Amino acid sequence: MKPPRPVLLLASASARRAELLALAGLPFRVCPRETDETFSRRPPGAEAVRLARQKLDSLLLNLPAGENPKTLWALGADTFILPPPALRGAPSFLGKPENREEARRMLLRLSGRTHRVITGLALACPPGRVVTAWEITKVRFAPLSAGEIEAYLGTGEWAGAAGAYRIQGRGEALTVCIKGSYSNIMGLPLNRLCAILKANGYPFP
Repeated sequence: MKPPRPVLLLASASARRAELLALAGLPFRVCPRETDETFSRRPPGAEAVRLARQKLDSLLLNLPAGENPKTLWALGADTFILPPPALRGAPSFLGKPENREEARRMLLRLSGRTHRVITGLALACPPGRVVTAWEITKVRFAPLSAGEIEAYLGTGEWAGAAGAYRIQGRGEALTVCIKGSYSNIMGLPLNRLCAILKANGYPFP
């Protein structure tokens, strides 16, 4: 009889990431840690990895009782939007909107154009190594009328969602084309994560 697979500690409170790990059949435990998600001026891939590593490091510095850092599997992840070019002074990256007005501005900026969703990954694996990666998915939005934007804002899906939409909900109706990992848009590129786990000795069936 095979021993149970190691539990992956998830340094995130995201219900979507938890849902995706469950769908992949990966045993996990949610261990969120508070971190500063303010963006820096790094290139997109480096910035995504920095934010993911920041979450992981916060977990590693405050491990739950009984966890051995030398045998630990733990994951930090962060997702944000690389918007289309905009007027000078507009944000280079779009994270989670703080309020409805900011969500409206984000959706207006994405309307009728292609943006990129990027997720950074930071995986701690035995014997205390950390592996990092990032994934990018292109998403094209349909042209949105003011009424369509207000109707979507009324769903409340924008709250806590990078770019002010959730692809797994009504947000999918806003899109016309997706190139790349669908789960990446939700916040966790499962194909890339599973490949990294396998490459680093995680026991898959």
